[in-house]
Amino acid sequence: MKYKERGIKIASKIVFDVYKGIPNILMYDYHNKIEKSESDILSLCKKYNVTVIFDNINTKEDIEYAKSNSLDYVYGQYYKKIKRIKNIIDDLSK
Repeated sequence: MKYKERGIKIASKIVFDVYKGIPNILMYDYHNKIEKSESDILSLCKKYNVTVIFDNINTKEDIEYAKSNSLDYVYGQYYKKIKRIKNIIDDLSK
């Protein structure tokens, strides 16, 4: 039985996995982005019903950029505390 059929959430860091229908969640590395690519990533993931978490949000500039561009989910070290990715995924599945 496939994982998704059993209700297990699958995360990936590979954008092309979204096209294949593999992940429920895409961990998108904010610092490896192409300029202005957030809207394309968000549109792609919306089309395939995939939640996007923008990863490596580590500075005040990063968090301000995320806020100004309405990025819903971010992950990183900005707040000087570590939140395990498992907890984020658990929060998303509620």
